[in-house]
Amino acid sequence: MMDDIKKCLIVGLPNAGKSTYIGAFWAIEKDGDTGHKLTCKKYPSDTTYLDALKKSWLEQTPVNRTVNIEPQEIHLTLYSEQTGKELELHIPDFKGEVFQRILSNNVADKVAQWCKETDCILFFIKYTAEDVLQDEIDEVEPTSNENIRRESAIMKVEDISEWIQNVMLLKFLHSKMNNDIPLAICISAWDKVETEYPIDSWMQINHPFFFNFINHHFSNVKFYGISAQGLEYDDAKIDEYQLLTERKQRAYIYTDKKSYDITEPFNFLISQSL
Repeated sequence: MMDDIKKCLIVGLPNAGKSTYIGAFWAIEKDGDTGHKLTCKKYPSDTTYLDALKKSWLEQTPVNRTVNIEPQEIHLTLYSEQTGKELELHIPDFKGEVFQRILSNNVADKVAQWCKETDCILFFIKYTAEDVLQDEIDEVEPTSNENIRRESAIMKVEDISEWIQNVMLLKFLHSKMNNDIPLAICISAWDKVETEYPIDSWMQINHPFFFNFINHHFSNVKFYGISAQGLEYDDAKIDEYQLLTERKQRAYIYTDKKSYDITEPFNFLISQSL
């Protein structure tokens, strides 16, 4: 049924963690007996790209160093254990550079088309410790008008705080969407975060500008911490990582507690967009 076909746009700046998440999902799914809320009912006819991401994740090597295959649009038929329904999910895996170029008003036609047609958004942001409480306004030394003109003439998008870049990107997406569609915000590399707060509270405390922007423009949103790698890759701990992989306890999700069901963001988006 057409009502069961959902198009999900996965968004993120370069190295935001999109491909690692997909690789972890595919590796766990192919191994079977996942215990996840969503499982694949039908695999794509061509899994070359997915298998490359899976191989990278299993071998504990960074995706951007090992996967040279061009991203492919992914079609997955997912089965919901909660509702008993099958849902066809279409996902374009655009490179992060494609989204970063949007901030320079260079919008690919395919991205613009997806923005018009998408049913939900999975938005990735990579956590780094130095970002905390420094996402809104960078401190700058007073400069003369001449210096300001010179600096503004050569300023690049990459010079802007990534949290501000993400606000700009979400503002663009919001302007192109036909409806207030469901949005899942995923903070990757969550294993580096030390907090006892639920992630909503953590976001509000540490990134208030971003948090308030989201809640003002999107009414159907949920925040997730995601550690798709599970831990920082370290050859000295390869056996430990392998054991966690076998137990399906390496990749995890965090909301107010840890969960090893990394399909939770997909499940939220699909259930909200029905």
